[in-house]
Amino acid sequence: MRPLALALGLSGALASACEHTGQAAPVAVAASRAQEASEVASTPAPEVEPESEPEPEPEPEPEPEPAPEPDAEPEPEPETATPGPQIEVLEKPEYLRHRPAPMETLDQVAHRYGVSLERLCKWNGLAEDYALHKVWRKPKLKVWARRKAPPRERREHTVVEGDSWGSVARQYGVASTDLRAYNVREVGRQMEPGEVLELWIDPVVYAEIQLGPTPEGLRRGAYSIGSPNEGRLVNAVQLPPSESYTLSYPNSVWGTTSSVAALVRALERWRRESDYGGVLRIGTMSRQRGGEVGHHKSHQTGRDIDIRLPLKIDVPQGLAPEPWRVDWLATYRLIQSLAAEPQSSVIFFDYKLQKRLAKAAEAAGVPAEEIAETLQWPIGSKSSRGFVRHEPGHTHHIHVRFHCGPAEPECVE
Repeated sequence: MRPLALALGLSGALASACEHTGQAAPVAVAASRAQEASEVASTPAPEVEPESEPEPEPEPEPEPEPAPEPDAEPEPEPETATPGPQIEVLEKPEYLRHRPAPMETLDQVAHRYGVSLERLCKWNGLAEDYALHKVWRKPKLKVWARRKAPPRERREHTVVEGDSWGSVARQYGVASTDLRAYNVREVGRQMEPGEVLELWIDPVVYAEIQLGPTPEGLRRGAYSIGSPNEGRLVNAVQLPPSESYTLSYPNSVWGTTSSVAALVRALERWRRESDYGGVLRIGTMSRQRGGEVGHHKSHQTGRDIDIRLPLKIDVPQGLAPEPWRVDWLATYRLIQSLAAEPQSSVIFFDYKLQKRLAKAAEAAGVPAEEIAETLQWPIGSKSSRGFVRHEPGHTHHIHVRFHCGPAEPECVE
């Protein structure tokens, strides 16, 4: 059962809910998230979205990678700590000096230290549209912050047969576009064996990659930059095919390593522990490089996923999930399994339909205390209580959002 205190901490995610505008709170590291869990905010009044979710327009596939290995058995325990360099949280703010790396933007610097772009520019006398990544002689930046991120480190890589911009980028945890940009003058567009590439690695991300695949068989080093409403995805991993679910949009189910791993664990646990025998359809997560997708205003950083409501087993599985066709107990059990993942942040779902979830759970003997911790209903759609929060237009699917992973220094909650 998910503690109520954690559920209350979800308010920071509400401002950047699925398909709706708003600014997300700055990223917090694992050590500071417990402190933030006590803050409570009210839900903003979002715009109403269309009921149906059209398939996003196809985008070019940057580069295929080998299929992930089968899931390990038995179910692995989620990891709670990342060895190696970490972001330090200071007792009180200090003035810090940051030396920008090649291709680093002002937004990235602000995300890295958990400060706003506006303040960063004010401290340094810069315009907010200052193109730091295009400046040859970069200024050292002053930052007043409590988050102290380890600086990027310069590395060299000697090209071997079979290397590509994408494979080298994934090996070191850098964006392939950045890697190409600051090597194209010396190497050209096509690398050849024996040539030496310059890289600027993030020590936190690189240390994570050295741990090898996750217990779920996923490649480490997929991370987000920015918030779900305004960000991008680097070296993404794809949600693997499974008998536990069906992928409606395979080209748009890319995410961060920590988010995809948490989702895989939750869905497989739900299948094992429930007696649901119908089809579970997975909708949009993110494009391979993040950014805007379809009509969504979130889903930009690989930490959001839409899951269609499971239908009753005697209903044709291709029909729309109208309320009278939905298996509400199976849906509640699915939410329970997602809530059991520490990486889960919040689920967005229509408030009125939460009543059906509550009634189904009550009839199945779920304790009233647990239902109260899970749902807003019947307190009100603006209540700060519950792991499931109201969002208009979310009547046919639940929208799950995951926290920033422990090895995502520039991720914003």
